[in-house]
Amino acid sequence: MGTQHTGIPPMLYRGVYPPDPVEYILYNAHAVNRRNIKYGYLYNAFVIDPEFLFAPDGWHVATTDDWTTLNTYLATEQGRQIKEVGFTHWNTGNGYNSVGFNARGTGVRSGVDGTFSNQKSSGFWWCEPSGVPGFNRYAILIDVTGVLTITTVGGSDVNGGGAVRYVKDDSNDIGYMVGNDGTVYPTIKLNNNQVWTACDSIETKDRNGDPILKLTDAGDWILASTGAYCAYDNDEGNALQGVFGIAGWHVPTESELNTLAGEIFADTSVFKPIPVGVRGTDGSFTGSDFAIFIWGDEFGITDNNDMEITIPAGCSSESSPRNHGFDVRLIKNDSNFVTSVTDIDGNTYKTVKIGDQVWMLENFRCKHYTDGTPIAYLPKDSDWAADTQGAYCRYGVRIP
Repeated sequence: MGTQHTGIPPMLYRGVYPPDPVEYILYNAHAVNRRNIKYGYLYNAFVIDPEFLFAPDGWHVATTDDWTTLNTYLATEQGRQIKEVGFTHWNTGNGYNSVGFNARGTGVRSGVDGTFSNQKSSGFWWCEPSGVPGFNRYAILIDVTGVLTITTVGGSDVNGGGAVRYVKDDSNDIGYMVGNDGTVYPTIKLNNNQVWTACDSIETKDRNGDPILKLTDAGDWILASTGAYCAYDNDEGNALQGVFGIAGWHVPTESELNTLAGEIFADTSVFKPIPVGVRGTDGSFTGSDFAIFIWGDEFGITDNNDMEITIPAGCSSESSPRNHGFDVRLIKNDSNFVTSVTDIDGNTYKTVKIGDQVWMLENFRCKHYTDGTPIAYLPKDSDWAADTQGAYCRYGVRIP
């Protein structure tokens, strides 16, 4: 990949678009796939039946036994111990969050009339019946006072909408769970060896990769007889508060990268590849005068998909460790061409339409998620190597 670069970040090669020097920013795959979950989605009870295969491989929807074990472990004021601190997601700020569970006031959707209620006043989580599944489903309710209750649910209530938490099948915690649709969830390990997700589910696919039905209409919601989900008040802003990228644009999928490759393989100049280099998992940098490495959004168990685009021709799909530092080019959600797009930091990027795809012509260099949350800047090698939450670096700037 060329020569090693360290110290002061290099500027763009003259004659390569854009002509003015700009900062080189590389991201790890944890940042690229980051979704800042707010309350998560609300699901009906059909998704928690084991045969629905809702949980990712190696995990399961928290069972009544899991919640009972947690309840016993916490011993006193259990609801308050898992409630998030403060008033941001609760009307009453009496939570301690002593174990990092981050329980929020999810609210519910009625299975009778499809209306929404009690956001910030109560948290409601479905849980699988322990042992052999039966007709009755169970739910965990935390009210505004912080009381935690396990409730039996049946009849039309199975069409109600509640949140979901996952528990790992074993006690080995690597700090995150990868969902069925690539979402990366932070996790916590308790002293009783339980490993839980530390935020609520926003899964839109089952374990087989099949989409879960999204139902916004109240009439459709109450009549559903299979697994379905929605956002509270049908407002996506209640499920997610920030993601990597720009609204209306996204990190390309593997399929979109392959489509791009087919369009530019013989002549990559239309994409204006800007050779930067990469950061390795050990924090070292390797320069490149002939290729750009861009992330895709397919987050696997150990790797993430990416593509190498070479100059003057050639593209190859790859899979690389998630703590590599690569460039990012965003693709527009639709094919309607615009001449430029601006990120939350005020950086403006020119664009190009290639076939039916609209792409950025410049490497992404934003330092915040779409809700304004900063992306962690990690120049130190050991911090970069250990990160699981998402980070960026400036090319060539490292602290051994």
